[in-house]
Amino acid sequence: MRRFTSIVLVLASAILAPALVSAQQPTGIQPGIRTSLEQVRFVDIHHAQSRHSPQSPQSPQATVANRAQKTKAAIGLGFLGMLAGGWLGATLDGNCHCDDPGLGGGMIGASVGAVVGAILGWHLGQ
Repeated sequence: MRRFTSIVLVLASAILAPALVSAQQPTGIQPGIRTSLEQVRFVDIHHAQSRHSPQSPQSPQATVANRAQKTKAAIGLGFLGMLAGGWLGATLDGNCHCDDPGLGGGMIGASVGAVVGAILGWHLGQ
């Protein structure tokens, strides 16, 4: 039965695929990627919010430096959170008297600790 089903699926895909592909061909000339990129408008959320506030807007260099500091803090605290979460998860998992005691808890704790550390680092980075 499996052989029959696979033969039917192969024949159906061989018959229907050219019709579906030809139906998806665009009609007319599509604009190039450069034309599309010229129409894209990138907006910085923090800069857009600062326009509505009474404070003077920050210079672009200050914004980039602030974002770089936040990124460094997020990466650093994310790494430390991964180590601490892995250690804590392995400790809480306990000894199961098997080949790899604490491995499951360590893996879960490392991923949770990395996420929490990165979020905390982003918010604390100035």
